[in-house]
Amino acid sequence: MTTTRLDMKLDDKIKAKAEKTSALLGLKSVTEYIVKLIDDNATRVIAQHESITLENDVFDRFMNACKKAQKPNKALMEAASFTKKQASMEKFECSCLWQLQGVYFNHKEKDAP
Repeated sequence: MTTTRLDMKLDDKIKAKAEKTSALLGLKSVTEYIVKLIDDNATRVIAQHESITLENDVFDRFMNACKKAQKPNKALMEAASFTKKQASMEKFECSCLWQLQGVYFNHKEKDAP
């Protein structure tokens, strides 16, 4: 595993609380505690921003709408083309918009390398 250094300054009270919490959790060091906090929080935040949770009935309606979806019209194809042209990434993401009761869902699939 490759590691990198992160240098930070903490208020004395925060450092003391981190040291106490680290000891109470049986961790080897404050660094281990901070790394665990960062990893846990980052995982949670990323998951919240990269996923959507739907109730079963809403998901079923969404899937039914997807199955009944017609071929994309010219405006949608032009919008997708415009989006691809504006992308600054090397690997483009293909976005398909679906409309379900006035709500647009964005489904992204990574292009093959």
